[in-house]
Amino acid sequence: MTIKGRPDERSYNLLKGVHGGWTAAVLDTAMALSNLTLLGVEQTFTTLDIRINYLRPITVETGEVTAIGGVLQSGRKIAYVEAKLVDPNGKLLAHGTGSLLIMERQSKGSPA
Repeated sequence: MTIKGRPDERSYNLLKGVHGGWTAAVLDTAMALSNLTLLGVEQTFTTLDIRINYLRPITVETGEVTAIGGVLQSGRKIAYVEAKLVDPNGKLLAHGTGSLLIMERQSKGSPA
């Protein structure tokens, strides 16, 4: 799964760089969407954990970034996923891994 985004100054932290939370959200989304492509309509999931490695600073000048997500392994209950965030030249900016809990989707009107 590939998604693209372009940070702006609203995403900056106090040091005038893109906040790590913005990067984590983009990577988490790429990982989650990759997993979603493998689920049946009766299934849903939630993120159990994510780990992000920030490798290069991101600023407005970085331009549009691309997150490439994939599923490393998926079982009945747990999926292990990863995503890479690259700049327009393909340089690696950040890398993330995560675990997702796969669940049965609750039908409408049923108790949680």
